Amino acid sequence: IDRETVVSRLAWVWLSLCLFAVPGQSSEGAVEAERPNARVAIVESVFDVMTGILPGKWRGAWADGTAENPTSDWTETTVEYEVTAGGSALIENFTDEQGRPYMTTVYHKDNNDLRATHFCGARNHPRMIARHVDLDRRVVEFDFVDVANLKSADSYHSRGLSLEIESDNEVVITFAGLQDGQGNTRVFKFRKETVQD
Repeated sequence: IDRETVVSRLAWVWLSLCLFAVPGQSSEGAVEAERPNARVAIVESVFDVMTGILPGKWRGAWADGTAENPTSDWTETTVEYEVTAGGSALIENFTDEQGRPYMTTVYHKDNNDLRATHFCGARNHPRMIARHVDLDRRVVEFDFVDVANLKSADSYHSRGLSLEIESDNEVVITFAGLQDGQGNTRVFKFRKETVQD
């Protein structure tokens, strides 16, 4: 193999590994990608998947821990998705038994990035950015940027969010939180509610 081929292959490996984890962040935590056009295409693709599959009502349950290793009992809940703002934002409303939202996440594109603002039941608003996207598995992982309305540094707030579309009818959402310096996770598993004709 000639030197040019080796350099070309290494460049593609580096791009694949680093596209969503390139060092050098702006003051707002946005990733400065070396290949913005490639990044835009990935953000567009994953957002199209999210807005194409998620709108509607989903029923499921949540537990502390992970889907494979829950550390609490499962509690029933629902989530509803709606596309708004001319197709530029996706609203995720977790609802109680009466259909009232108790926490909300808004997903939206921001030029080369995909962002999520979470309006928590703890009354604070963490802002996150997609650092890893796996289009084949339809997984998006968001990392913490900053938080608004936090009462104190020890107060509970979300530090990360993972959204996995397991099928057109199954979704798993995992929140990574922090309270009093201790990390925790809470997982939500949902199945889409079918509309009867």
